[in-house]
Amino acid sequence: MLLAINTTTQQFSLALFDTEGILQSEYVLPFASGSKFLIPALEVMMKNAGIKPEDLTSIAVAIGPGSFTGLKVGISVAKALSVCLNIPVVGISSLQALANQIPFSKIPITAMIDSRKGEYFVAQFIWKEGKLLQKGPNMCLKKEEFAERFTEETIFVGNDYLRQSKFLKDTLKDPLLAPSYLWHISASSVGMLALSRIKNRDYDDPFLLEPVYMRPPEIRHNPYGVFRC
Repeated sequence: MLLAINTTTQQFSLALFDTEGILQSEYVLPFASGSKFLIPALEVMMKNAGIKPEDLTSIAVAIGPGSFTGLKVGISVAKALSVCLNIPVVGISSLQALANQIPFSKIPITAMIDSRKGEYFVAQFIWKEGKLLQKGPNMCLKKEEFAERFTEETIFVGNDYLRQSKFLKDTLKDPLLAPSYLWHISASSVGMLALSRIKNRDYDDPFLLEPVYMRPPEIRHNPYGVFRC
């Protein structure tokens, strides 16, 4: 069984795939439910699916960009399970997971995640011969850069439909938007992307797997002389 984990944004999700790569179960946690519910949700999902920890054969986890705290939680859980159960782990880009939810688009897909600092983490992808390929590097774009950057046809998908669709409609002329129900990162999409890598034994080292932040965390000084994010 493959366990897929997404904690990139405020809406966490978990998914289980069988040995044939078929989705068996998926749990989506409410927005801002907090990382403390991740492990209890995992326990409930596995219990309801009749799965024990020793039945897991691999782990897939979204590695960002996204929430600093969420990424730390999800990747820590994935690494711990990988080491304790002695099973492989695969890290998947959260932007690629978003784009993967729009299969076989004939035009480029632009995936975007709010950085919460007036910027967006952005990457563009295209389907070619049944494979999702990334066009260019991940970017961190200011809002005012969108109009100049996106002059050609593309379909947008992000992690917050209400806010991001309004921004795109206010900024671009007739932007093409993915359906609203696709505007969150699903653990099943993370797992689907991991399946081919697992088949090819393209694993990550659990001790070297790190979050993709794309910008440093905000550090605040407290009066007790201890730094915290």
